[in-house]
Amino acid sequence: MYKGPAEAAETFITALAEQDWNEVEKTSSGRALYTINTRKEQVESLYAAKIVDMQINVMATSKQWASAHVIVETALSDGDVDVSWYNLMLQNDNGWKVYRVTSVLPVLNGTPDLKGISKADVQKIQEVFSDYLTCLAQNRYREAGRYLVGLSRQQFEIGMQALGKSPVIKDYQDITVEPVWHKNNMVVSKIMYEADSRPVSVMVWMYKTSVGWKIANVESI
Repeated sequence: MYKGPAEAAETFITALAEQDWNEVEKTSSGRALYTINTRKEQVESLYAAKIVDMQINVMATSKQWASAHVIVETALSDGDVDVSWYNLMLQNDNGWKVYRVTSVLPVLNGTPDLKGISKADVQKIQEVFSDYLTCLAQNRYREAGRYLVGLSRQQFEIGMQALGKSPVIKDYQDITVEPVWHKNNMVVSKIMYEADSRPVSVMVWMYKTSVGWKIANVESI
């Protein structure tokens, strides 16, 4: 029996990343267990992973129920890294178990620390986004997905086949990056550029992983 929801959450997420299905089943129930059983059937298309870093924040708790927010960076078997943000719901029924797991966008809060962003970081952010656009322009969609993390990566990979052989854009130029929010490993930047001779403005959330900056979210503005 786990000492509390944080320990149960850590065990569940670690087992999920490593595809230790027996341990996953021991720490899950209800809707979460059904989702995991479905995931097991798709295991051939998934990468087993090792935990690089995990942050668990128990948001609310009682003796019988808890909710937790988890940030986990994983090293994938193909050499890539991913970062996921999860909301977990847990119940204590003769031991803590996860009954619902939801992949979510990063939770941003607090006032920004823009002075903490170096010129080198801004340059790297521009390079990463530029490389991502280059992959889109050259129909290298699988490679483009490697610049993404979390829910954005999941949604991109699900929709990748629908993109077909036509590039999302043909060319781009004149990228400018203006950071508007920064806290810990996350930077939100207003990025402007020209794509196929038309102006584009987006808000891009970038997360600094153990191997560098990755795109966590892109919003049109």
